[in-house]
Amino acid sequence: MAKPNQRKRAIIAGDAFAVPLQGGRFAVCRVLKVRDKMDLLVANSSWIGRQVPNAKDPALQSVLRLTHHNWSGKPSAAWVSGKPPKGFISIGVIPVKPGEDAIEERGMGAWEFFRFQPLAQWYWDHPEDVPPAPPKPEGRFILHRFNGDEIYRFESAVMWAYANGPGATLWFEISADPTAVQRCKDSAEMGMSPNAEVGIDLPELDADKLVGRELVIQGVKSRDEDSCRS
Repeated sequence: MAKPNQRKRAIIAGDAFAVPLQGGRFAVCRVLKVRDKMDLLVANSSWIGRQVPNAKDPALQSVLRLTHHNWSGKPSAAWVSGKPPKGFISIGVIPVKPGEDAIEERGMGAWEFFRFQPLAQWYWDHPEDVPPAPPKPEGRFILHRFNGDEIYRFESAVMWAYANGPGATLWFEISADPTAVQRCKDSAEMGMSPNAEVGIDLPELDADKLVGRELVIQGVKSRDEDSCRS
């Protein structure tokens, strides 16, 4: 038996984890490559089931290809750092097959990618399992323009958070209802509706203190800056 203070081994290529999904299902992700001891190339398996699987199950060896929305068959893979979050269940080692570690993914992601993508693909392939849409959120989407304010109801509003170094990034995706409450004169006949994606970096995140909190971020000064951080 390991001693209580003995450190767990580092993650290696082949390590696999069961990922709990909404609806009582499980997905699987596995490490394909380790870079600089901390960065990991991880991919989802194409398997989804109702129970935590055995790592020896051959069905876990194929990489999930995403066809939902605009993914066009890309592998469900991303580079991430550090260990998986709580809730990811270690199931053992699935040996990496030749060529799997050559999947090209240049950007860095978060471990939650491997929970979100297989669930989105499952709902895309099984629309009968999609849960009923929640009621449209109350509130207002307000654009403060040079010639007045435009006011819209929300068509959809989603917020989630993911670990970002010592802190967290709070991410918002908002779409406005095309039926505007109030438009400016120059846009009255266009019938368009805005949407926004905004990421806010926080030194720490306490979800219980988010309600009623106002977050303010500065605008960008040029087109070269990241508009998602504006």
